[in-house]
Amino acid sequence: DFRQFTAGADVANGTIIQTTDGLAGIVEGLAGVKNGKVGNARVEGIVVCDKASATVIAAGDRLQIATATQLVTVKASGAADAGNIILGRAVAAAGNGTLTVRVDLNRAAV
Repeated sequence: DFRQFTAGADVANGTIIQTTDGLAGIVEGLAGVKNGKVGNARVEGIVVCDKASATVIAAGDRLQIATATQLVTVKASGAADAGNIILGRAVAAAGNGTLTVRVDLNRAAV
């Protein structure tokens, strides 16, 4: 499933944004979306996201992503921390030393 959005600045393909209905969305399109233009953001599916090497994530953990760094962290409950977006749930564990995590986008994010 996709949501349309109007870019407030140039947004690169693959960037995770928050859609107007509050969902995390991954910007689609090879060239991304230019400022002021309408684009599509994917809001469902299993995706691979970056995380810091030292971040430890268990399967099923509720995740958030920092809009500035596009790195995933665990958010056990409540709203996302300032500057972050609730992302979804970890599909599999991603331990110390790994740089990515598989995420079920927007699945059981609350």
